[in-house]
Amino acid sequence: MARIRRQSRKTPPKNPLLAAILSVLLPGLGQFYNREIGKGVGFLLGAGCAVLILANGLRTLSKANLAYNQTPLWSREDMVFTVGPFLIGCIIWSAMDAFRKARGPA
Repeated sequence: MARIRRQSRKTPPKNPLLAAILSVLLPGLGQFYNREIGKGVGFLLGAGCAVLILANGLRTLSKANLAYNQTPLWSREDMVFTVGPFLIGCIIWSAMDAFRKARGPA
């Protein structure tokens, strides 16, 4: 009896450098390029939340909002030095993960 071979769908090879660049531009975009939708959404949400927290925190620390002598919970330096490294780490982690996945097994 003849064996029937299943032909697997082979995806075309991905460009690791392009995947990393996409993830640097927008964390999670390289994962979408690599067809890792769950990871892409995770990186996108993590970086997006960090950007929103940073932008909102810096906006509330503006001089116009501090005109009423309110003491802010965080200073600008606290905001930048806590949320900033998280955002940078998310970008680097996303780019490295996308590069490794696109490169394939070593």
